[in-house]
Amino acid sequence: MAAYITAAQIAGVTSAACLSGLIASVSFIAIPAIALAPPEIAVRQWRKAYDKGKSCAPFFAITSAACFGYLAYATRHVVAKPDAMGLKSPMALYAVAAVAIPSIMPFTIAVMNPRANLRLMALADQAEQKGKGKAVGVSEGEVQQLLRTWTGLNYVRAVAVGTGAVLGAVAAISM
Repeated sequence: MAAYITAAQIAGVTSAACLSGLIASVSFIAIPAIALAPPEIAVRQWRKAYDKGKSCAPFFAITSAACFGYLAYATRHVVAKPDAMGLKSPMALYAVAAVAIPSIMPFTIAVMNPRANLRLMALADQAEQKGKGKAVGVSEGEVQQLLRTWTGLNYVRAVAVGTGAVLGAVAAISM
């Protein structure tokens, strides 16, 4: 049992930290570069980056949430070390981490989609049509504003996942 707990701690913290870094790097590195492109190209590049993230991020989110969920269950009777920052049990930290990480999915659907994602996707579709000879314009000002909005909201997701990673690490150390 101890080996499973150690493996879940390593996999949970590592996958959550990787996911947090991946999410933050899109806002910190990719979007500023994408924003330099003409608007028709920027929205198409944004969609490509978004689709790439959508294809790999769930693996990290599911892995970390499953590990932290397992750890919350496995440590339900564990008492923290006396010097563990006043914690009574690591279970609560693991449970919060297990919920915080997958919370980015409903956040994306409920907050990011209506405020940025759906419009950016529609603009990317329009840009695709323009590339096929159809006369459709994409406003640079609107694209820049949507990318700024998206970047800020994406940082919220990075922080939520990073918080889960930190909580999982603190819980592991407290045992």
